[in-house]
Amino acid sequence: MFYPKLCCLTISHIRYLLAHSIAGAYGTCKGHKVIYITNNPDNPQTSQTRKECHRVNSRQGALLIPQIDKYNKLRRRLDQQLGEWYSHYNYEPPQYKMPYRSGRVMNYKYFETCPEGTNSIPPKYPITYKGKTYYSKNEVLAVIVTNNLGLMYKSEVPLRVNENTMYRIDGIIGCKAADFSMYIELMGMTDRPDYMHRNYQKIVDYSSAGLRQNNEILYIFVPNSYEFDFENLEMQIMMSIERSLPEPEGWCKEAS
Repeated sequence: MFYPKLCCLTISHIRYLLAHSIAGAYGTCKGHKVIYITNNPDNPQTSQTRKECHRVNSRQGALLIPQIDKYNKLRRRLDQQLGEWYSHYNYEPPQYKMPYRSGRVMNYKYFETCPEGTNSIPPKYPITYKGKTYYSKNEVLAVIVTNNLGLMYKSEVPLRVNENTMYRIDGIIGCKAADFSMYIELMGMTDRPDYMHRNYQKIVDYSSAGLRQNNEILYIFVPNSYEFDFENLEMQIMMSIERSLPEPEGWCKEAS
């Protein structure tokens, strides 16, 4: 599925990163493998016509290799995003002012400062994934989905809904480019009345605390791990981020 505003934001974000990155390419000079630098934020005189040249096997070359590889990776990602955009529209993608600030209370800083792993009750059936312990297979599957989208994830995060009630929400996701964060609550065992009553109470309490579905929180109803819908979770996350974005400069009705 194509998300036009998110595509524009990604293009603007990558272009911003490229403009503030060391740019260059590999080549040869007098039989030696070298790195040609065409943009260096620390050296304004460096340009396409006044390239820096460093041997790959030199100390400076060893320092530059990771930066040039990162630059080339960003260039490939930009080309991919531009290809996506032009496959739908025949005009230049509108721009977001960088660095982008969403103005949301639940922005990326909210995600960064949110503590994780705060549930003092040990998991009944712990599952370890990439060195971390989770409370259920569904949590691990949610982590996999969000990581595949290039997003960050923290599990078992606290939320106080009133003076007397503190919950440990299953997770919170963070998207740095969109300056966005959102809670995820996995509603499992939907065939059990006691669990569904508890889930209903959670939704009431979360709503009273100002959390709106698809805005500050995402409810995922999963009967069991065998029925976990990867595509549905991915789509709901991406649509939530897309809806959080304002129209960029130069936005046309045609792009809606």
